[in-house]
Amino acid sequence: LSAVTACGGNSVADALNIGSPRARLVNVIPNGPSVQLYRNDNLQSDAGSLGYEQASKYFDTVSTTSTWSLRDVSTGTQVGSTSLRVAGSTRYTLVAFAGAGTQADITQISDPFNFDLGKKNARVRVVNGSSNSGAFDLYLTAVGSGLASASPVLSSVSYEGMSPASGIDSYTISAGTYQLTITAGGTKTVLFNGTLVAKNDDDLLLVTLPKSSAVGDIKVLDIP
Repeated sequence: LSAVTACGGNSVADALNIGSPRARLVNVIPNGPSVQLYRNDNLQSDAGSLGYEQASKYFDTVSTTSTWSLRDVSTGTQVGSTSLRVAGSTRYTLVAFAGAGTQADITQISDPFNFDLGKKNARVRVVNGSSNSGAFDLYLTAVGSGLASASPVLSSVSYEGMSPASGIDSYTISAGTYQLTITAGGTKTVLFNGTLVAKNDDDLLLVTLPKSSAVGDIKVLDIP
């Protein structure tokens, strides 16, 4: 895994809560259509047209409560919607999962983006988009070290869930290179193992996805 640079905007203004709210969309619907994002029936062109495993960059939006919906790019058919209250300099991520039939489940992530301006750390959040993994734990350890005495930094992340939870700041880590290990929840059974490089001011969203249909066979998507 490579580190992802913080997505656009003025992070200082965000931290001081004097910037505009921002939103983005992530499409993790396997075998689903490319989708476009609408707010109150208005196309959010900054989000683009997204296929599976694609994500938009953050774009400025307005502080209000709106209905956000997804539409199939090819047919214009609405495939999912959610009500979202947007306020302050918070960053919002809408993650589209496969729902029942041709519909999509939309999960909201609200990141207050509070952090110490004097410390140039990285921030990490993980989303479980792997229906074949069950709940999992995430470890960040020294490269080459084992898990015998390690504790997860983010734990019990269920499908369509995230950690830290929505409304809580992302998990803060120092810049550096880490061994990223994902295990079946409450166990040391490894589902994924890779290297994560975190740089100062990185704002990292990691999304697990099925690598195959086999139970526990997953991969990790970096959201740029």
